[in-house]
Amino acid sequence: MATHKKRSYIWLLILAAIGLCGFAIFKYGRYSVIHEKEPAWSPDGRYIAFACEPRFKFVDINQYFGLDWLDWPFYEDVYTICIKDTTTNKLTWLTNSFELHTPSWSPDGNNLAWRKGCNSYVVWNLATKKQFDVKVSEIDCFQEDIPPAWSKDSNRIFIQGSSVGIDVQTQSLISLGASSSYIISPSGTYLASVENDYLIVRETDTQNIIIKLENPSFLLTDLRWNPDGTILAWMPMGRYDFALTSVETRETVYFADLGLGYLNISSWSPNGDKIALFNQLENSDDFELTVLKITCSSNPFGCKLLERKQYNLKGYAPSHLTWSPDGKQIAYQTHYTYGTIRIIDLETGQDYLLIERNE
Repeated sequence: MATHKKRSYIWLLILAAIGLCGFAIFKYGRYSVIHEKEPAWSPDGRYIAFACEPRFKFVDINQYFGLDWLDWPFYEDVYTICIKDTTTNKLTWLTNSFELHTPSWSPDGNNLAWRKGCNSYVVWNLATKKQFDVKVSEIDCFQEDIPPAWSKDSNRIFIQGSSVGIDVQTQSLISLGASSSYIISPSGTYLASVENDYLIVRETDTQNIIIKLENPSFLLTDLRWNPDGTILAWMPMGRYDFALTSVETRETVYFADLGLGYLNISSWSPNGDKIALFNQLENSDDFELTVLKITCSSNPFGCKLLERKQYNLKGYAPSHLTWSPDGKQIAYQTHYTYGTIRIIDLETGQDYLLIERNE
């Protein structure tokens, strides 16, 4: 009899504990967008578009009781394209769908394009608030980190990491005739790819190979065209830090001994006079944002490093940077899989959150 009563008390205690936990969850837990990624600055500088991953986080429980383990993804594969107005702090949620990636603004600022899942792209018009989807069967799922590129007239989208594009007017696919995945130049004139341990640059119209260089990095994400599409920045394997190749003169300038550790070429500045790189310091877990000011001349082709500025990223493992149109600020994702978006003022060095949260 005593044993039966003892068991009853144990079950009552268990039920009471479950009840208290349930009360705490509904009282203190809240739904929060805490994973923001892949920022893209609008051409007018007012907005930043980015992908959001909703998660459920027991923020107040963590704060008051120190239960850091009460934090897990909620609907992990559901994303939203969000727009933050940098002048009014208004946040707009454009759409809900599965696995949305790498939003990209059209040069005229009228449209946003982003990747949906593994084989589809969405184009959304800001004025009409209407969108259309285009399926791309040949796309490489592993190239999801490369945002789509727009033609200068905003009428075509080039799907980086494939060999097709999208005609915005007809809402249909267009073929560029390339035989492999590519990174297209902003003018649409050249296609850069990595094939059989060679960096290959082709003319889009004729498919003629005009440049063939050995030992590039095998990642397409390490290929970056300057804004006018005349110079390609890329990562050589071996002793060089990075290289710049002119498609006009077919010459290459290699940069070495910069002491930057592991590099990832990220982006040219809007006017093409700077290159931003994320670098992990040797024998360290720390990352820096390095901005190199470079001047190049032609006939013969040559480039010189004029200035180097480095910004400590406070232990973040960053990715996906985007420049403000005036070239004075950079927004970046703080962590590849679990982060927020921060902005660095390149003149003052101030680093702050895009969206402040009471967490």
